[in-house]
Amino acid sequence: MPRHGDEGETGMEGRESEVNSDMSVGFEEELREFLEADCVEVDADPLFRERLRRKLWAALLRQIDAAADGSSED
Repeated sequence: MPRHGDEGETGMEGRESEVNSDMSVGFEEELREFLEADCVEVDADPLFRERLRRKLWAALLRQIDAAADGSSED
C-alpha cells in the first residue's frame, strides 16, 4: 500500500494530499499577512491602552500572589 505522499495515491489518500497542500499554501499566506502586521504601527486609544495596562498588571500581581501562597504551604 502506498504511503501518504507517495506516487500512485488513489481515492481518499490522494484527495487528502491535495487538501493538505492547498491548506498549507493558504496557511502560509495568512501567516505572512499576520506577521507583516507587526511592522505597521497602530495608534491605540490611550484610554484602552491604560485599561489594558491596569488589567494586565492586576493579572500579573494575582499570579505572583498565588505563586507565593502556594510556596508558603511547603
